Amino acid sequence: MRSASKDSATGSSASRRGSAPPSQVGGIATGGEKSGGTRGGGGGSANGDPPPISQTASRYTNRTQEVSWRISAWRTQAGQFWDRVSTHPLVRWPLDSWLAFKRRSAPWCLRTIEGPGFQCTMFLITVYALVGDDIRVASSQKPADVTFNIITIVTLGLFTFELIASCIGKDDYFLSFFFFLDLIATMSLILDITWVYEKIVLGGDTSMARAGRMSRVGTRAGRVIRVIRVIRLIRIVKLYRHIFDALNRFRGRQEEDLSRPGRENAQEEVYAESRVGQKLSQMMTQKVILLILSMLLCLPMFTVDQWFQSLSTAAQYGADAVGRAYSECWDATQNDDANKDLYCETFEQQLTLYIGEHHVNNYETCQTTMDVVFSDSCKLGLGWVGFVQSKPFTGFQQKTAQEHWEYLFVDASIGIDTLPPDLVTRLNSGGSSCTDETYNFISLVTLPEDGCPDDIRLSERSVIEPNAVVSRYLDMLFVFDLRPYTHRTAVFSMMQTGFVCLILAVGAMVFSHDANVLVLQPIERMIALVKQIRDNPLYAMKLGDESYRDGNEEEEEAPQKRKSKWRWCPCRRSQHVKEQAMETKILENAIVKLGTLLALGFGEAGSEIIVKNMREDTAKVNAMIPGSKVEAVFGFCNIMNFTDTTEVLQDKVMVFVNSVAEIVHAIVDEWHGAANQNNGEAFLIVWRLRDEDTPQVRAKLCDMAVISFVHVHAAVNKSPVLKEYSEHPALLARMPNYRVRLKFGLHSGWAIEGAIGSDFKIDASYLSPHVNIASQLEIATQLYGVSLCISANLANLCSLAMQAHFRVIDRITLRGVISQPMRLVTIDLYAGALQGSYYPNPKGAANPYEVRLKKEKVREAKMQITFQVHQHFEQDIDITAMRSPFTARFYEEYNKGFYNYEAGEWDVASRAFEKTRTMISPPDGPSKALLEYMASCGFDARRASSKGWPGYREMRTLA
Repeated sequence: MRSASKDSATGSSASRRGSAPPSQVGGIATGGEKSGGTRGGGGGSANGDPPPISQTASRYTNRTQEVSWRISAWRTQAGQFWDRVSTHPLVRWPLDSWLAFKRRSAPWCLRTIEGPGFQCTMFLITVYALVGDDIRVASSQKPADVTFNIITIVTLGLFTFELIASCIGKDDYFLSFFFFLDLIATMSLILDITWVYEKIVLGGDTSMARAGRMSRVGTRAGRVIRVIRVIRLIRIVKLYRHIFDALNRFRGRQEEDLSRPGRENAQEEVYAESRVGQKLSQMMTQKVILLILSMLLCLPMFTVDQWFQSLSTAAQYGADAVGRAYSECWDATQNDDANKDLYCETFEQQLTLYIGEHHVNNYETCQTTMDVVFSDSCKLGLGWVGFVQSKPFTGFQQKTAQEHWEYLFVDASIGIDTLPPDLVTRLNSGGSSCTDETYNFISLVTLPEDGCPDDIRLSERSVIEPNAVVSRYLDMLFVFDLRPYTHRTAVFSMMQTGFVCLILAVGAMVFSHDANVLVLQPIERMIALVKQIRDNPLYAMKLGDESYRDGNEEEEEAPQKRKSKWRWCPCRRSQHVKEQAMETKILENAIVKLGTLLALGFGEAGSEIIVKNMREDTAKVNAMIPGSKVEAVFGFCNIMNFTDTTEVLQDKVMVFVNSVAEIVHAIVDEWHGAANQNNGEAFLIVWRLRDEDTPQVRAKLCDMAVISFVHVHAAVNKSPVLKEYSEHPALLARMPNYRVRLKFGLHSGWAIEGAIGSDFKIDASYLSPHVNIASQLEIATQLYGVSLCISANLANLCSLAMQAHFRVIDRITLRGVISQPMRLVTIDLYAGALQGSYYPNPKGAANPYEVRLKKEKVREAKMQITFQVHQHFEQDIDITAMRSPFTARFYEEYNKGFYNYEAGEWDVASRAFEKTRTMISPPDGPSKALLEYMASCGFDARRASSKGWPGYREMRTLA
């Protein structure tokens, strides 16, 4: 019982702490613990042999799982802790205030930092941040530091503002990779302010001795600062990306204009960068930056100068020798030593020798920055010799400086014959040029404005103290003028910065080039294709033509590329080997094909279904969306004698129907119509009348609907492909004098556009009684013996010039379809006048892209204000030929008969129709149909209905 209680207590304790890690489930100890009486490392043999590999791998897996579990538990606990803390009133109120402030300020911050003016300003400021300090050192003296400090402070303020505004305006910026880079780059600007830098380096002690010791530290720190300054290059990369995006948007607008129909100069397509491309580009930029910064930071650590700068130099050795000699001369003079003259003469010779070895030669040729940086004669030189004020230098006493010089360097070739006269005077007299708290200085610099070491910058001087041999020798020091070195360093630092900028830009482009070409650009092209299909599903039908164009261009350019690439190679047998398509290209072509098939399958009526489904980010498809009410012109085309034709042609009937559909759809598309349904022998064609269309545009679309069927009628009778069926022996045996004929019905009205069916099968079409009326009008063509039957609804919408070509053939009502009396009109066409002339064979035409481009030009031209549809009746040869049998006398006599027919004067009407029926050959169909109807009523209008003649014909069916 005690054991059970103990286990129970352990379990409850474990439950309070949380579930046990995977490595301890079931009480089995892993990870090197002792178990089961085996000693020496858990799983090994008793004689000390190493454990089997399988046990080692299992142990490693268990440890990994335990670490993962602990990390997950820490994250969970941290999240729970933050949830508890964030709900506390003392934390919740400031947090809510901050979030509210961020929501209000984020849009303004984002607009500000991404504005072109701010971007240009930050670009200039960033360039200054990169090279401003080098320009200061290379082109100015210490008094100009105040101006540069002010500019640097302004730059620091702008960088800080951009950093804060980015944190507020960008959701994914705070604590990101670029945030830390910008933070480090902004903080590094503090060290470019000389007031801050000198305060950090010197502290409160401004003595020359401390300056000498700290200048070496500052030199080493300067290298690190110069590397940290390179981090500011990330701003150049960011600004480059902004400029590139702006150029892309500008080129995208140009491309949009060039890609419109009728533009032949569209060469290169510009696609918006995808989220995948942005992420990959950002990651590659990060890696390039980290790689270059790592190299810049780490490579100096592998140099000798970095670790062995404490080695004695010739300047230090000479300083020790001169300092020892000066101390001995001073002590001997103070003690009135008998050898004091020898000690002092030795000091004078040592100092003259030191000056001769370290003084700048030909200083007059080092006045300009170019000379200082690039001239070989401009070297580092000794600028000042300082003597401690407690042991003042009284000048050369044994010999003059010139005598010592001639003695030491009479046979030496060091590039200078004598010392400058003013320097000789100062050495002989011991007069100091300037003093500080501890030392009196003799200036060796020829420029009068550089009289003291404090007149130049801390980084431009180096102090050598004679204390390397004997620590008490602090009686004097030497200050070297480092301006030639610092000037050269600044100039080469600017060159290095430019080189690093180039490496960053080229590196990012080179590293990402292959990924862009092979992956990102194809993906972005695919995304652009999907967006085009989503925005305009019918545009997908044109994508295949463009793909065909691109493929032809690549095939035409490939031989030239292979020729230029391999013309120097003696073995070029692989030139004719066809390269396999990349998977991304295959996928891109598949999207084009799927989009084209989608547009062909759904048509204009299904475009809304495609748009609504493709705008959703989920993979769920909702085809059964609610329909929308539209206004349109509906046209039905029907192939005559289709049943007999199908029985004769059998499996070849599909080719026959598709040949007819090719003519119908091509002509209708040219006249701004859209094919909707293909039901065997019947085709439903739609012309959408949109709400934003003006009355003039609506009238033109209605005119186009009429004229397109007129052209289809002519094309069917002139097609060389369909002519072969009129010579088909089996068809002629079954139907003598057979030829392909189509009948047309046109009507306008409203309809519900949407999906019809279920989740198993849908058709995008139109539901409306007006669609049914159009189909009934197509049937009525057989009753009246005409090719085209048009409702009065559509006729009234057409232009007056088009209405002049219509002929009224009846006024009817149709039970269950047409409740209100409606006139029927037609356009008289006689196809027999077209025999003997045919359209050229459409097969073997130019590439589809050029064909579509020409069609788009024609379509656009038809929508111009100057284009008049009705003029085709006078200008088109085929239309004038088909209408030639119908004379003005025929129409005059027919109109006389129809008006009397409509007025109930059937005796007059019958006589007129008898004339018009035989005035043309073959006999006029409408005249014959009206005569037959009047004959069925005994030519008495009162017998037309129980209530007499209502002024229209009441029909039950048109079949």
